[in-house]
Order: sequence, then C-alpha cells, then structure tokens
Amino acid sequence: MNQQLYSAMRNLVIQNESRLRLGRTSRQIVDLFGVGKEAGGSVLFSEEDISRLISKIKEQYGHDLRFDREFEELSQGRYEMSKVSVNEKESPKAVFDRYIQVTSNGEIPMRQGGVRVPNKTLLMCDHDDVLWERVDAVVITENGVAAQRWQEAEVDGLPVVTVMIYRGHDYLAKHVLNAVELAKEYQCKIYGFFDVDPKGLELGLSLEADGVVIPAVLDIEDLSYRDRYQDQIGYLGGLENKVPESLREYYHWMTSGRVAINQELLISRKVSLVVHEVA
Repeated sequence: MNQQLYSAMRNLVIQNESRLRLGRTSRQIVDLFGVGKEAGGSVLFSEEDISRLISKIKEQYGHDLRFDREFEELSQGRYEMSKVSVNEKESPKAVFDRYIQVTSNGEIPMRQGGVRVPNKTLLMCDHDDVLWERVDAVVITENGVAAQRWQEAEVDGLPVVTVMIYRGHDYLAKHVLNAVELAKEYQCKIYGFFDVDPKGLELGLSLEADGVVIPAVLDIEDLSYRDRYQDQIGYLGGLENKVPESLREYYHWMTSGRVAINQELLISRKVSLVVHEVA
C-alpha cells in the first residue's frame, strides 16, 4: 500500500470526506475494496461505503483507519511479518500487490488445482499461481461487466483452455502486464476484447496482441450508438496507419458506418463473435 492511497483513505474517514477527485488513487479504492461510485469527475462515498472500507482494511490489514499509525508499519507483507511476530497483522502490506482477476469458460489450471469460476464472477489470484504452461490463450478486457459476463459471450475460434483477464484501470493494469509476459513465455496466444469503436480498436492494437475478438459478421450497424461514435473521433488520428491489412475491412466498416457498440451489448444480444488474428 503506498502513502498516497493510505492518506486518501485516512482523509475519507478522519476528515469525513464524501468524495475524491476521479483519478488513479480513487480508482484504486474502488477496484480494491469495492466501495464508492464514479460520478462525473469524482468518486462519491456514502456513509455505508466508509463503514465498509473501515471494516475491509481492519479485516485484511489489521489496521483501524480511525486511529493513526505510522505508515512505515504498512510496508512489510503480512506473511513476512509472521516470520518474526506472532501477529502478522502488525505490518500489513497490500495483500493484492501481485493479484489479477480472471475467469474462463472451463477450468483454470492453477497450482492449487483446477478452478471453475461461476458466471458473473471473477477470481482474484496471484498471477504466479496460474499454470500458464497449460493455458492456450489469454483474452484481455478493460470492461468489468464484459469480464464478469464472459461465459455468456458466443465466441468462435478460441483455444480449449482460454483465460479471460480483467485489465481494469491503471493500478490493476500493471499487474496484468506481468501476467501477460508470463503467459507469453509459455507461448500463450494473447487476444484483446474491447468495444466495437475506434477507441476499442486502438486499445486492441496497442496491446500488440495476436488477435482481437470482433463481430463475426459485419452487419450489426443497427446496434450502434452513433452519438457515442462522435466522442471517438479523437482516436482516428493516426489509427488508419496502424491498422494491419487483416483488419482493414473491419476498420472501414466501422468508420464508414460510424459504428460504436459496447461489449455489454455484444454479449447481451448474443452477437456471434470471432477471434480475428492480427497479421
């Protein structure tokens, strides 16, 4: 846990703050502890959110945010502290420092044994606990709802053992990158699943993935929210020069039809999807 995150949580509790500016730190609080709600350029916290945050920090770290403690005490991990103290919670480092959130349509091979993740659920685990040598492919998404509903998506062309990883916001993304590098070492295919719009395509290409998950048939313009496409214009600059020949048809269909369709819609409307290799 870094000083900035700790201080922000302390301010919420001690100074009775009800909002934080939307940014990396406030998103960490939302992602890690499941409290707060984004609204405009802020994250709002109700009294119930604050109570839950206090309870979660006390349960996970053994520290009560209502009472001060030197931040340095939080720098050493709980497991390491247990080697020298009977109370490992005396110095609780962020438990989720190496964790990623995953799901799959089948079993996820892990050191602890095969794990089946229920639909609408994400498994939080240490990226080193996944047996990447037994994983055929990894799909990356930054949409939490799409990740949770991944098992409902109708996708052709995926290998048998495919793991979906929720990339989330910046704080989680760096851990996902570590997991992706591990997966690549074992020759796993890396695919991106993003919104059908210019930003989504830009994300897929920036991932330098082996392929992207896109609609199997390009005839779903009726699902497009064209006003949303207008907000994506800024991503078009330079994008055309980055699009490989294998995705040219997809790119021109999207731009000429001003198509913008989010992942939730693709899944809920049972749109047939396909893994399109990037050549």
